[in-house]
Amino acid sequence: MMKVLLVCYGGGHVKIIEHLYHRMIQSFDVTILALTTAGYYLEQKKIPFTRVKDYKSAIDARSIKYGVELSKDLNQTGVQVIPIEESIAYLGCSFRDLVDSCDSEEEALKLYDNKGRSAFFPKKTLHYIIQSISPDIVITTNSPRGERAALCVAKDCNIPAVCITDNVWISAGGLDVAQSNCADYICVITEKVKNELLHHSNFPAERILVTGSPVLDPLKEMSISRKKKPLEQVKILLADCELPSRHPIKKSVKAVEGLDVKIREELNRLAVKNSWDVYFRSHPNHDINYSKYKNIQESNHHKSILKELEDVNLVITAISTVGLEAKISGASLVSIEGTVYRVAGSYEKLGLSTGIKSAHELENAILFELNRKEVDNIQIYAGSAIDNIEKLIKEILR
Repeated sequence: MMKVLLVCYGGGHVKIIEHLYHRMIQSFDVTILALTTAGYYLEQKKIPFTRVKDYKSAIDARSIKYGVELSKDLNQTGVQVIPIEESIAYLGCSFRDLVDSCDSEEEALKLYDNKGRSAFFPKKTLHYIIQSISPDIVITTNSPRGERAALCVAKDCNIPAVCITDNVWISAGGLDVAQSNCADYICVITEKVKNELLHHSNFPAERILVTGSPVLDPLKEMSISRKKKPLEQVKILLADCELPSRHPIKKSVKAVEGLDVKIREELNRLAVKNSWDVYFRSHPNHDINYSKYKNIQESNHHKSILKELEDVNLVITAISTVGLEAKISGASLVSIEGTVYRVAGSYEKLGLSTGIKSAHELENAILFELNRKEVDNIQIYAGSAIDNIEKLIKEILR
């Protein structure tokens, strides 16, 4: 049986792999390499997976030493969700690879201090892991670091490599893959995304396929012309994340400090004023304490977003893929603009949302979107993404 290796981080990335696993396991020998928080999610879903710590050939005395030291800085949440043995293995191996790519350990430390984990590119680690598994194909989503390293190793080893992107802007991973030519195929969700990649890279057109993303398939089935609820019955979802005042990598990119807190406080106030049902759903990588917001309800970010979106009128987010999912399902969208994440993309610039730059603009933006007669449809892929991607994989491996 042909071997498929699926590599992913947490958040929306692991959800793509979850859907793909259930289809691929019917025809292939499938291994999932779950990086950081992806393992916790897969555990809850009872889907088998491996972690970096399971590959002894990738771990040496140096990586253990580095991992023990770096894992001391982890907060309690990280230790709870990710086993400490995995934190030591992941951080240690990644930092060892960073040291080996630099002229000295001091240079690597400076890069890590400046960029954090964004400095990692654990290609050596992924080479050990891929050699151990010996897959016939490597499939990742569009996250950097470990996923990108897996694609590069696969290409170096002449193993077919496929990257599945899940966004409407190319800067969120797809462009780097295309420009570095580290995958054999790139799967995108719209023709517009494909054209943007072609415009900004020399990647072959025939190897960029508009397959869609498996997590979007169920949303396509929701009515785009859903009937709006009366304002007093409105349900609003904040797809939340921490909004830092300085970009973690591009230090010159700055934003308003405390904007995330001000948005939450304003929604907490508006929930009472307008009798709205307001839900806060944090990003899976962020554990945000909502206890002081007495007028809102908390959504479990480890549970499927699908049920939630069925009766949500409007979603508020910065650049979370939940915003895209809302538009596909027929809900309205208000986007938080002017954050440090503007370098990755903007729903407002794509014409998919009403954008705001401060909490004071929030109520008017929500009312504008709620009172629109129709929610704009988004032009997206044809057919079923899971069918489209399965067809591609079988063609590659035949």
